Amino acid sequence: MSRDMDVSRDSHLSDNSQLDLSNLDVSSSNQSDYEQSSTIILRSDRIRTLRKKCEERLGDSLFYKIYRYLEDAKYGEDVVPEDIIVQTLKDLVPELTSDCFLVDQLIYLEKQEMLSSVFDHV
Repeated sequence: MSRDMDVSRDSHLSDNSQLDLSNLDVSSSNQSDYEQSSTIILRSDRIRTLRKKCEERLGDSLFYKIYRYLEDAKYGEDVVPEDIIVQTLKDLVPELTSDCFLVDQLIYLEKQEMLSSVFDHV
């Protein structure tokens, strides 16, 4: 190998034989934008999957009834205490209370998605 090739091959090294990274663009903002986009995509996929699972388990009519109740009870003007929510769900669907928890999770994720989109546009 000629001396010229050695010099060009090693041109990325500084005098201290360390990598010269000054010309690389790996800004933290680029990385955080990528991570943020990935998080949004994953959250959206999870929401879609969870909604489908809830609808399949509960049926459309019951799903929407539970969804509306939980959304209003937890995020409406008059927030309902958790013990009353649990009792109401047990009365409404005693054998499906665990499925109601999935609807609760779905609503929470949707609210998180909504909040993150609001802050992304500020």
